[in-house]
Amino acid sequence: MRTSGVPSLSCITVSTIMMGVPIFTFQSIYNNTGDIQYVDVRNNGVISDLPISGYVHLMKSFERMTIEAAVTGDKNLAVAALNLNPLCPSDELANIVIDELLEAHKEYLPQFFDKSDTPM
Repeated sequence: MRTSGVPSLSCITVSTIMMGVPIFTFQSIYNNTGDIQYVDVRNNGVISDLPISGYVHLMKSFERMTIEAAVTGDKNLAVAALNLNPLCPSDELANIVIDELLEAHKEYLPQFFDKSDTPM
């Protein structure tokens, strides 16, 4: 049994991670959909010689850029931050995701819009 309406995850955003990923993962397992779910788990030495340092620095840069973009209202920085995330496959998709997130959450992100509600 597949639950309809479960979105495909191409780019994972902070809000998606915090609110949706566990639900989508559980639905995928329960309904045996066979789709790909990205999760982050502790390695505990299972994969030897894992180049974790570079990945951690990359993700920390992504987080810092995302925060700076949110504080300053810099849409280009938000897109650049999303492009750093290895789960986002293209600049085109990063722009689409940021545009949709800003539109959906503009009530909470006024720093990204001018007085006529046009994205800056």
